[in-house]
Amino acid sequence: MAEKGRIKVIKDSSGGTLTDKGGNDLDFTQIYITELFLNEGDVVRFDRATINGKPAAINVVHQTIGTITAINDDNCTGIIQEKEPNPNKLGKGVPPNIPFYTPNLKELGFLVGDLVHYQLLYTKAGDIVAVNLVEAG
Repeated sequence: MAEKGRIKVIKDSSGGTLTDKGGNDLDFTQIYITELFLNEGDVVRFDRATINGKPAAINVVHQTIGTITAINDDNCTGIIQEKEPNPNKLGKGVPPNIPFYTPNLKELGFLVGDLVHYQLLYTKAGDIVAVNLVEAG
C-alpha cells in the first residue's frame, strides 16, 4: 500500500532522500525525476521496500488529487483542477488547471466532476500534463 512523504533532498538525476510521515528518512531511486516533475519539498506517494538490507522508497510519484473540469470530444484529453496541490509546485510552474491525457475516458467511466489521482509529466516540449488517472476514494 502506498505511503505518503515529502522529498527532502534530490542527490542526482535519479534519486535522493524522502521523509515518511513518521519522520524517517528513506533513500530512493527514481528514473526520470525531471520528467516526473519531482522537486525537493514535494509531497509524494511511494511504496516501501528493502534494498540491500535497508528500507527504501520505490515508485515515487506526486501526491496529487484534483477534479476533472472538462473533457474534450476526443475522449482522451481534458482539464483537471488541482484540489490538493503541493504549495511548492505552483511556484515551480505547475498551473492549477492541468491538461490531462488518458485514453478511453468514456469506457473507464470518467466524467466531469470526478475526483481523481494522477501523475504529472514534464514533456520534451516543456509542457506539464497529467496521466494515469485513477478514481480518488
